[in-house]
Amino acid sequence: MHSRAVNEARMRFALQPAGPLLIRSGEEDPLDPTRPDMQCVRSTHPATGEASVVIPGSSLKGVFRSRAEQLLRGLLPDSPSAVCNLFDETACGKQKALREASGLARYRGHCPACQLFGSLLLGGRVFFRDAFPDPAQPVVMGERKNVAIDRITGGARGRALFGLEVVESARFEAELVLANFDTWQLCLLALILDDLNQGFIGLGSGTSRGYGRVTVSDVAITLRDYRPSPPDRIVGYEVDDRLPVPVSLNRRAAGYGGEVAYGALLAAARELDWAAAIRREGGGR
Repeated sequence: MHSRAVNEARMRFALQPAGPLLIRSGEEDPLDPTRPDMQCVRSTHPATGEASVVIPGSSLKGVFRSRAEQLLRGLLPDSPSAVCNLFDETACGKQKALREASGLARYRGHCPACQLFGSLLLGGRVFFRDAFPDPAQPVVMGERKNVAIDRITGGARGRALFGLEVVESARFEAELVLANFDTWQLCLLALILDDLNQGFIGLGSGTSRGYGRVTVSDVAITLRDYRPSPPDRIVGYEVDDRLPVPVSLNRRAAGYGGEVAYGALLAAARELDWAAAIRREGGGR
């Protein structure tokens, strides 16, 4: 299903910390007493060429996949194979029968979560970009002090003070691309984005201690369709897979393109018959 381009969706959105945000780099220097014990991951900003804090695409993908698995188990309570166990021998990426299959058969043999995010045997449909801060807005860094708690006394443990470097304020520009998608996959990503905005899930370390709360704003969704005639609704990979969301696509150099309102997509996602939509597209095993 990756051999030809049928349709694509691009979601651009802004992430702003609503509290301390820490995505650990894992490169802390214990010999430098001036630096916090845990530091934020950094990379070269593509616009400025300078070192900058960043939300890696891998971090975003991990959060989105984890939430997607939770939602699919809830939306498909009657399907025991709604989500495979990645650490079990029956996981999609470890099945010999799927390894020997090809094309559509391999795709349909995977659980819905692996169909969207991929497995060891199947390329994912969604790709996450690194989210860098908007150069036009300042990035405010801070440091928080924490102390380990003695599990016996319930008090602070001596000599267990450590510091955390956090992002206090910034505007990260995030983007994900969904290729050859089914409509339920687009709807699932819209629901996860809304959950992130409402605080049901967080980013980075320390989410159980109040870190990682972010808000989502300025969501822009661009669609492309490479079929001969432009659809007037959001159409998935299969022609009969349609959402009741109107979209106006204009002729481009290759195929058709246009934008769809995030609010309309989110409303359709909340009304979607998930079991019927996923069963129609061959999701689950």
